[in-house]
Amino acid sequence: MKIGVIAMSGRTVYTVQQVAEILQISTKTMYAIVKAKDIDSVIVRGQIRITSDALDRYLNGGRHG
Repeated sequence: MKIGVIAMSGRTVYTVQQVAEILQISTKTMYAIVKAKDIDSVIVRGQIRITSDALDRYLNGGRHG
């Protein structure tokens, strides 16, 4: 399945659902990760977004680079 992404200021931005799909986890689990602030996220017009940079940091074992 192709995942649609948003390009914002030269960055790739994902929804929580898209990141959950990439990580092959449930959306509920991904929301818990966001809520625990284990991954950096931003609110855009009331919706949570995660940049590709934040996802890379998370996958490399830390929230902060």
